[in-house]
Amino acid sequence: MKILKVIVILLLLIPCKVYSQKIISNKKDTLIGYTLVQNDFIIKGLKEWKYYKKATEICEQQNFNHIEIIKSKNYIIFNDSLDKLDFKKVIKNQNEIIYSKDAEIGVITTKLNTTNTKLKFQKFYKWTAIIIGSAVTSYITYKYITK
Repeated sequence: MKILKVIVILLLLIPCKVYSQKIISNKKDTLIGYTLVQNDFIIKGLKEWKYYKKATEICEQQNFNHIEIIKSKNYIIFNDSLDKLDFKKVIKNQNEIIYSKDAEIGVITTKLNTTNTKLKFQKFYKWTAIIIGSAVTSYITYKYITK
């Protein structure tokens, strides 16, 4: 910002003329001062200097505000990136849980299939025993009755 002030001052000084005070007579009074043209030029230069000084202050304030906005946005971006990393960790943990549950489901499915196979054989043997037992009982009953 100091460089900006120096540049503004140099730009103001480029068109400046060098004035020196002169001796002016005014109704039997001798004064040391500037002519009216010189006074007008100096006042105009002072007004421009005040205007540029105020403009520089406004620019510095806006620059400060922009820096604060950038800092707050960077802070938000930093927090969002941390949240993103946290969510990635959560997703990774959930995926690990899903894979372990899938493995458990696979083991349980294998056990269930084995158990179903055993039950099918048990049902087959049970009905086979019932049919053979019924046939033998019917035959023995028939032989007992017909004797």
